[in-house]
Amino acid sequence: MVSYSSLEDQLEIALITYNRSEHLEKTLGQLAQSPFSRVKFTLYDNHSSDDTEKVCQRYADRFPKLKIVRHDKNIGGGPNFLRAIELSTSAYTWVLCDDDDYDFSDCSDVIASVRDGVCDIIWVSDEHLESWERGLVTTADVLMKQGARYYPALSFVPSIIFKTELFDGDCLEQGYRFYEYLYPQFPFIHKSFTNRFSVYVALTPIITRGWGSTGVSPFSQYAAWCKCALSITDRKLRARVIEDMTGAGGGLLKELFALVGCERLDFSRNRKRFWKDAILLWLSYSLKQRLYFLAAFISGMLLPLSFLGFLRKMNYRLRGLPYIEKEFDPRDVYEN
Repeated sequence: MVSYSSLEDQLEIALITYNRSEHLEKTLGQLAQSPFSRVKFTLYDNHSSDDTEKVCQRYADRFPKLKIVRHDKNIGGGPNFLRAIELSTSAYTWVLCDDDDYDFSDCSDVIASVRDGVCDIIWVSDEHLESWERGLVTTADVLMKQGARYYPALSFVPSIIFKTELFDGDCLEQGYRFYEYLYPQFPFIHKSFTNRFSVYVALTPIITRGWGSTGVSPFSQYAAWCKCALSITDRKLRARVIEDMTGAGGGLLKELFALVGCERLDFSRNRKRFWKDAILLWLSYSLKQRLYFLAAFISGMLLPLSFLGFLRKMNYRLRGLPYIEKEFDPRDVYEN
């Protein structure tokens, strides 16, 4: 029988939210019925203008150690995430978002891992659906040798429970520089690889990513990821990290074509940003990747819009997703 009292001593949950009160209510409802409901719990409200405050009040008595931090203004998603880590005082931190789904039916091994305090990172997601061998302690280099897309998997913030002290001042300082590029967690992910952090892969995933809109197109998200990857000095590793984010199981050329083609369908939205992102990708790529990108870019820019629209509809249909005209869904390009 796992002692939840030691879990309470070891773990702090931080939930970051902004203007998604309906999602937040569902998330708080799931957490309130979980073994994690009694740990230290801080909700960071990024100055929401919807019913977020009322939702928090409704659930206040369901979490004995709930604290609500409401910023005086919207400081941005990245800084809100980093602020949550800065203020964490427990051995382990788990930063959650407001729109994901949880299954706490079989999480005793995760609770035991937090209680024991041995592993640096506890991976609790089904993100990217890799066939990682579960229930074992390993390291990022071993996982990557087995084919895991380690960097993209950990880019999903709630996928990991981590030792707070390891997300140190250097990671925070770099994170504040990286947040403009959407991935303030990137320096920590890279540190976990280079320093060979121990990683425990949970027997059963606890969390499944929700697909709330980010307001950023997949093309721009990918360009931001490549910008962060430029900080990796090892060129071979950088090329792997860049390619992994495309969901390369479908082939880099195919995925790049999807990115460019979908972006062109909504070209009127921000042409200046499109060209800036395209240049960024070019500078980030290896020679082989540049050739793939050039082929995808020329095809995506020259093919008729009607044909690109047809391909996007077929992509939605094959994935069993409802098609919405001129609306991005990250699953179109980031999930096999």
